[in-house]
Amino acid sequence: MANLAEFLDKLPILLVGLLMLATMTLTATAGYVLRQRVRRLLTHKGATEEGGAEGYIVSAVIGLVALLLGFTFALAVGRFETRRALVLQEANAIGTSYLRVQGLPEPHRTRMSQILVNYTNNRVELSTASPDKMAPLIVASDRLLVEL
Repeated sequence: MANLAEFLDKLPILLVGLLMLATMTLTATAGYVLRQRVRRLLTHKGATEEGGAEGYIVSAVIGLVALLLGFTFALAVGRFETRRALVLQEANAIGTSYLRVQGLPEPHRTRMSQILVNYTNNRVELSTASPDKMAPLIVASDRLLVEL
């Protein structure tokens, strides 16, 4: 599954769209041809036909909506998982750095520990800040990283 995702990530979006369009067109055509054959077979045996093209159109629209919903959720889940992994990686790095700082001699240990605590508080505040208040927090985060 990971290889398919990597392959699709490398394809140009226009090509993916054209492939989807071609696949859906072929599928719709195959369904239409199959329905015509079944209709001819049923009318040949004397069965009455119920419904019309409306059912075919409604089914196609519902299928398209389901496909779009599936792609939307797949993209959202992928981005969420990536973000969660990055947050976890940063939290582990901060924790490891804090533990390593505890091995430094005293004047440096207190200063570095305080910088790490300030950096962590800044990152937590940055995660809950509104977009208009993010710029100063990002500058403060960069300044704290330089101090470290």
